[in-house]
Parts: sequence; structure tokens; C-alpha cells
Amino acid sequence: FFFQAEDGIRDSVASRGLGDVYKRQLLGAIGGGMYYFFAKKQPEEKKTEEDSEEKKMKDEELKLLLTILDQIKTEYSPIVLYYPEVYQANIAKPENLSKPDYKSSFLTHVNSKMEAALMEARSQVLLANGITFEQYEGLLKAFSVNEEVIGLIKEINALADIAKTGVKPPIKIELPEKMTPEMYLAIFRRLTATIRYSFYSKIKALKRGKSSPLTGQEKKDIAFRVNQENSRDAVCQRYGIPKKENESYELLLRKAYYAFLPDKKFCELSEIEKSNNEAILHAVMEAWFMPDMEKHPNEVSDEDLSRIIEMQLAFVNQYKESKKSTE
Repeated sequence: FFFQAEDGIRDSVASRGLGDVYKRQLLGAIGGGMYYFFAKKQPEEKKTEEDSEEKKMKDEELKLLLTILDQIKTEYSPIVLYYPEVYQANIAKPENLSKPDYKSSFLTHVNSKMEAALMEARSQVLLANGITFEQYEGLLKAFSVNEEVIGLIKEINALADIAKTGVKPPIKIELPEKMTPEMYLAIFRRLTATIRYSFYSKIKALKRGKSSPLTGQEKKDIAFRVNQENSRDAVCQRYGIPKKENESYELLLRKAYYAFLPDKKFCELSEIEKSNNEAILHAVMEAWFMPDMEKHPNEVSDEDLSRIIEMQLAFVNQYKESKKSTE
């Protein structure tokens, strides 16, 4: 109902003289003898064509709805894990154990916050897909008996319902077999190194012949010009990670991260990778010299990349220490 078929190309070619006139008359004469035959079939052909267009439109609408529901489920995942954790942590505090009705009142408070976060997540998904809430409701109504739609809605509602009791729900996200916690961390390490490489190259080019430090706006401009999507795709493809049709690698990686969040070891290792990236990226953004930045990170092995990152972290730490001693 909100998809519009593109207009066909209208006949706007001007006549190029008598030759065209003659050809049109000849074709008209030939066509005249077959008019009755084609005229009889036209209504049926037109109806078939309309039915085909309508089916195509419905298929596209269903595909869009399934994509949206899948994205909503994905974006709900970290929210329904976070708020029950906040609830459990607070009711376990010694000062709250003796408070009457604290559990129920605090759960009500947490749930109101969680509900607002869930609504905002849903709004962001709809906005990203270019549809309004009214259009979304129309899609839900149009495909209310579709089994895939019903299944996804049940999963989404179950996440929220369990979380509202103050308990973390089990997160079930379908991922490619190759996408393990170890693979996610390897992708993260290589992707962040690739982005740093792009930053470093652009900063060095801008700094050439310039003695003053880069301004905040110059750094923002460089960040804007770095194509993270292409880098993400290239890294995932290097590791042979498959993805669904119409699914971006950005969404797939977000799904993987949310799926692995309940794993404490993964969270610890993930925080280490983030911390390492921030330390080196900060150094890169300050336009310091950085060793082993000449070769593209996507062209080296995992072992060599780990060695390079260790060298860069050692350089950053050494620089910080020398800076402290001179202050």
C-alpha cells in the first residue's frame, strides 16, 4: 500500500519524416487484421499482469515486514538483557534488602524505563526502513496470519514479557555456523585495524607540510570520509562469512554481538579489544607516528595482525610514559 510501481517510458519519439509515416501505416494495416484476436485476449492478459504485479507487491511488503521484525528482535536483545541486570543488582544491595515493597516498586520503575527503551528501538528500526508506525501496523494487519510473522512476533513479545519479571530472557539469534565468539573478535580486531589504517593515511596526507595540530572539524571530516561499510564487507568476506539476502554485514555483526553478550568471557575479551582500539585510535587521531601502518591490515595474517597491534600498543604506552615524564 505504500509501494509505488515506476511509470513506464512514454512514447515521446518525434516523427522523422515520411518514412516513419509509411511504416506506421503499414504496421497499422497489418495490425488491423489481427485486432479482433488481440482485443479478445487483452482483458485476460491485463488481469494476469495486474495479478502478477499485486503478488509482487505483496511479496515485497512481506519481505519488508519480516526484515523489520527481525531487526526489532535484534535491537530488543541488549535492552532486555540490561534492565533485568539493573534490577537484580539493585535488589541485592544490603541497604535495599530490608525495604518493604522495594522489589515490586523498583521493578515497576525499571519496567517503565525498559518499555521506553524498547519503543525507541522500534521507532529507530522503522525510521531506518523509511516507514511510519501506521504503515507498520498496516503491514502487521495485512500479514496477521502469516506463520513467519506470527513466529517472530511471539519471539519479540516473549523477550519483553520475561524481562518484565526481572529475569534475563534467553537470546535466540540465528547466526551463520562460522560466526562464533572467536570469529567475531577476529573480525572486530581486523575491522578496527582497517579503519585505523584509513584514518592514519588520511591524517598523514592532511598533516603533510602543516605544523599546527589538526582541528576537531578536520578530524570529523576525515571520519566522515572513511567508508566503514566497505571495510566491514571486505573483512567479513575475507573470513568467508555468509549473510542472508538483503541483510547487511553491519546488522549481522550486531546480531552476533548481542547473541554473545551473555557469555562473560566474550564480554571480557570484547572490552579488551575495544580498549586496545581506543588507545591506538586516539594516537592515530592525534597524528602521532605509528609503527607498522604502511601495509593494509586486510592483507596480513591473523598472527601478523596480532603482532602489529601489540607493537602499536607498546608504542602508545611508551609515548604516554615519556609524555608524563616531561610534564
